[in-house]
Amino acid sequence: MVIRVKHEINLKNCRALIRNKKSGQTIADTKITDFDSRRNLIKIRSSSLMSGRIQERVLLVSVLIFTKEMLLEYNGRLRMTVTANELEIELSARREREDRESVRYTLEMEGKVEGLLVKHQKIFLRKPIDTISINISERGLLLCAAAGSFEIGDCVIVFLQSEGMELRGEYEVVRTQNSNLWTEEYGCRLVEM
Repeated sequence: MVIRVKHEINLKNCRALIRNKKSGQTIADTKITDFDSRRNLIKIRSSSLMSGRIQERVLLVSVLIFTKEMLLEYNGRLRMTVTANELEIELSARREREDRESVRYTLEMEGKVEGLLVKHQKIFLRKPIDTISINISERGLLLCAAAGSFEIGDCVIVFLQSEGMELRGEYEVVRTQNSNLWTEEYGCRLVEM
């Protein structure tokens, strides 16, 4: 018999990117002010909403949460009732599978590729390669770097930083796009956080 233990992660003070599922528009990039694990509910400041007035009383959203260990993606319901300057989002079960065309969050963060993984050996670069993230999902990211920096199949160690948040992980380059003389975009799949 296999017994599975559920590890609870405290989401309070984690960064959250919130998108309107209907329009696809990012409506908040904020910090979680409170987390109720029993009700699977997070709270955010009402002032963190980017878009103007939202007419719906309940809005279906997708939420990407940055913890120190991993990225989590949930579907949820944002209740537009403000209590003590906070809004509540009921989180549904965590999304386990992601299609190639599924939810991507536009997130520009400056960063560096600090090294490569070659035959399970980490090799750190003397001069890291500057990058900018274009978008991110629970299972990968799209980076822009100097043209020809990487090839499909390369495993890279990425470090991104923005507004007091750091993201470090190992990614495999799975595609390239939008190449020009100076830059190229690299689609990367998360290998390890």
